[in-house]
Amino acid sequence: MNEMEDRVTPELFYQMEIVISMSSSKSNSRGRNSPLYTYAALAVAAAGIVYYVYQRSQFRERRDNRTGGEEGTGSELERNEAARRNPNTTQTRLRRRVTDLSTRGRSVQARQSVRLKRKAMSISLKDTLVWNPSNDPDSPNYAFVENILPLLQVLTKSYDIHLVAPVKNEPEKEQILSLFRNADLFSPIGIDERKVLFCETEEGKIHIVRHLESSVHIEGGSAETVDLVRGFVERIVWINSRSNNTIGITSNGFTISSSNSASSSSGSSVDTSQWINVEICKSLLLSSLNHDRQTIKRKK
Repeated sequence: MNEMEDRVTPELFYQMEIVISMSSSKSNSRGRNSPLYTYAALAVAAAGIVYYVYQRSQFRERRDNRTGGEEGTGSELERNEAARRNPNTTQTRLRRRVTDLSTRGRSVQARQSVRLKRKAMSISLKDTLVWNPSNDPDSPNYAFVENILPLLQVLTKSYDIHLVAPVKNEPEKEQILSLFRNADLFSPIGIDERKVLFCETEEGKIHIVRHLESSVHIEGGSAETVDLVRGFVERIVWINSRSNNTIGITSNGFTISSSNSASSSSGSSVDTSQWINVEICKSLLLSSLNHDRQTIKRKK
């Protein structure tokens, strides 16, 4: 608009100058009629100015109608104040969109940082979190260990959990997944369903646990399994229902039960006296992972 005004204004006054100069020359040639020509030239110039002002006001009005009044008449401060008060202006909507995106980005980063701060924990599902009350091994009927869900929910806040389970077929796998889904344990900040890992054999489970190299591993299998994976994790909690659950403290701070009694009761040939990072207990509820275990012992 400013460029258009810069072009139009000199041209207009140039034409006015021509008209005035022509009237002056004619007035010089006609003598007594010179005032009449001068007044006529001035009238033409005045009409040109009025026409120019009118065209300019019409242009501004059409521009305001197209922009919805966002750039109407008034000072820059007034237009900015009107835009701030009007929630439907383009700039206001853009600022809100940028704010929403930045807020959403911060919330995603917060969830990711929480996940990154949690240490990894691998859990062998069977006989730790779930058990099979069915006498037919070919037709399992899995259920959660009694009172284990509150502890599991606490662990999900401190650890990034991977669940490992050998299964014989697809129905057994779906039964375990349905058990966790029905308990609402799968969530972005809880247990990730993609981290429920299935295999066909005990050897496959050992391979998975070794690959994960978790900070803590919870095992419900045999002493041989514990012995094969204990070198790949920082700490193991071995759920052995036949242990006497005698708790002691090793030099590195890990709590373990009487290794000799655990070894003899399980009938294993594994030398558990070398286990310095293994905690042995009858139930996960009685392990050091459960800070309320003293209450459970008093109830018993």
